[in-house]
Amino acid sequence: MGGRSYKVTAVAGLAFKNHKKATYVVIGKNVKEIGSSAFAGCGKMKKLTINSRGLKKIGSKAFYKCKDLKRISIKSTALKSVGKRAFKGIYKKAVGEGAWQEKSGVQKAFEEIWAFQPS
Repeated sequence: MGGRSYKVTAVAGLAFKNHKKATYVVIGKNVKEIGSSAFAGCGKMKKLTINSRGLKKIGSKAFYKCKDLKRISIKSTALKSVGKRAFKGIYKKAVGEGAWQEKSGVQKAFEEIWAFQPS
């Protein structure tokens, strides 16, 4: 922005709530946390890529009612917490991939949120 570079380490709660045009979201490598309802209601979002290997937390309802969200890629190996209803209301046959699948507690959270389909 304005010729300056900024290191984004978090996406604030409600930051992009109900954004009507977002179809593909890429979260940068320095992000450690995605706040509650950060992308809730982004109904046209089809794909989510989280490039941060250090992401630790996804807040409650972070991607709530992103009804077209079909593909989720999370590269984090540090993910410890997925908030309630973080992915509720996404596409029912959404496919997820990432290193977090190996951590049973996190995978269990995703399985409870939606009928998780590993790719």
